[in-house]
Amino acid sequence: MRESQAVQRQPFSDWRMPLSSKQYDQRVMLSEQERQALAEAATLRYLFRGNPPSADILARLTRPLQDAYELKQVKSTAGKFALYLRTMYQHMAQTDKAFWGWSQEEWAAVLLSCQSIAPAGVPISIRVVAYLFCGFLIAGDRFSPHLLAGMVFGKTLVMAQYERVASIVFGKEGLGYLRSVPQEQQLLAAVTLALLVNRNPSLDALTVESLQAARQLICHRKQRVEALGRVARALLHLNIVRTNALPNRFDTTTSSPRWEYSDPDVDPRWFAWLQAYLTQTHGLSDAYRKTTFHYLLIAGRWLKKYHPAVTNPGQWDEPLVHEYVAWVCTAKRGELVARDMRLSTQTFETPLPLQASSIDGRLRALKRFFKALQKRPYQIGHQLAPRLTLAWDPDEVLVTPEPIKRQLVPNPRTLDQAWWQKLTWAAASLSAKDLSPRAAGIYPLARLSSRRFVVGHRCPTLR
Repeated sequence: MRESQAVQRQPFSDWRMPLSSKQYDQRVMLSEQERQALAEAATLRYLFRGNPPSADILARLTRPLQDAYELKQVKSTAGKFALYLRTMYQHMAQTDKAFWGWSQEEWAAVLLSCQSIAPAGVPISIRVVAYLFCGFLIAGDRFSPHLLAGMVFGKTLVMAQYERVASIVFGKEGLGYLRSVPQEQQLLAAVTLALLVNRNPSLDALTVESLQAARQLICHRKQRVEALGRVARALLHLNIVRTNALPNRFDTTTSSPRWEYSDPDVDPRWFAWLQAYLTQTHGLSDAYRKTTFHYLLIAGRWLKKYHPAVTNPGQWDEPLVHEYVAWVCTAKRGELVARDMRLSTQTFETPLPLQASSIDGRLRALKRFFKALQKRPYQIGHQLAPRLTLAWDPDEVLVTPEPIKRQLVPNPRTLDQAWWQKLTWAAASLSAKDLSPRAAGIYPLARLSSRRFVVGHRCPTLR
C-alpha cells in the first residue's frame, strides 16, 4: 500500500463523472460518408440549417460534443456552438479519424489553433471533451483549472473543497497566510488542478502522487507552484496525507556555515528566527543576506545585553523598538560587533560614532525582517510559526530619524590636479584603436572625443 493511501479518508464513493464515454459510439475510423460530411460541414456558413443529410451522418460524432458543450450550464449563442463544432469537424477531417482516437499532442494542436480566434467558451468546451472522453488534461498558458473543474465536478462541490483548504492556508490556526484576491485566485487554481489530476472532486481522495503529477503540469508558473505547495501543507495539516508531497525552501532550510552561530551573546531562539528569515525568504541576494545577518546579530546581542527576557520577534513592542532606534543612533563603531569582524584594533579601542549609512542600514534591515514575518509564516525548528501580529507598524516606528537622513548625501572625492591632466590628455589623444568593438559600433569617434574633452576641462585649474 502506498503511504499516501494509508491515511483514513472519506472520498465521495458514489460520485460519477457527468458523462461516460460508454454511452456513445467510440469508433475511431471514419466511414467514407462521414469523411464527405465533415468536408461539407467545414464549408457551410450555417451548420445544419434546414437539417441537411450531413447532420444525420455525423450524429454519432455530434451528440457527445453537444452533451459536453451543455455542461457549461450557461446561456450560449448558436454562433459559439457552431464555431465549436466546426473546429472539431475540421480537425477530424485533417486527422482522418474521430476525436476518440486523438493523442494528447493532437488535442493540444486543436486548442492552439482556436485560442487566438475563438470565443472564450470554445477552448474550455474542447478541454471538457478531451478530459471526459479521452482522459487528457490539457494545460497551457490560458488554462483555467477552476472553470474546467466547475463544469466537470460542479461549482458547489468544488468551492466546498476549496474552502476546506483556504481555512487552513489563510486561518490563524493554520498556515496563516495573508488573504487577498490574488492569493485566493492562485490557491483556487491549485486546488482545482489537483482535483482534476486525481479525477475526483473529493479533497480526501488526493494523494502524494496526484499532487506531484499536478506539480509537473505547472513547473513554469512560479505563483501556481507556490500555491500548490500550500495545498500540500494544508493536506498534511488535515491528516489527509502523512508526508508533505511538495517540500520546498519553506520546509527545508538552506544549510550553510555562514548562517551558523553558537556564541552565547545571542539567544538561540532569536537566532532561529534570524536563520529562518534568511534561508526561507525567496529573492534575497547573497550580499543582502550577509549584511542582514550581521545587522540582525547585532540586534540579538543588544537584546541579550539589555533585555535578555526578549527572545523572539513577537515580544517586541513599540517602546522597545524606540529604545533600540535610540541606541543605534548613538552607538559607536565596533559596539556589539564580533571581534572576528574585519575591523581595525583602533576601531575597538577608540570608537567613533556610526556613520549615517550604517545607522540607516541597521534600521532598514530590522524593518524588513519584521515586515517579512508579518507577510508569511516561517518554519522555526520543527514547528510552523504563524504570521507575526504586531501592535505597531514597522514602517512608522523603525524609520531613520530626520537628522540621520540629512546626512545621507553623496560625498564625492575631489580629484587631484594631476588626475585631471591625465584625463584631459587621454581625451585629446583618443584614437580609433582605443575603442572597444562595442563602443565603436554605437558612437562615432568625434562624439566620444568631444565628451571626454568637455569632462577633462571641467577642472577649474585647467581652464
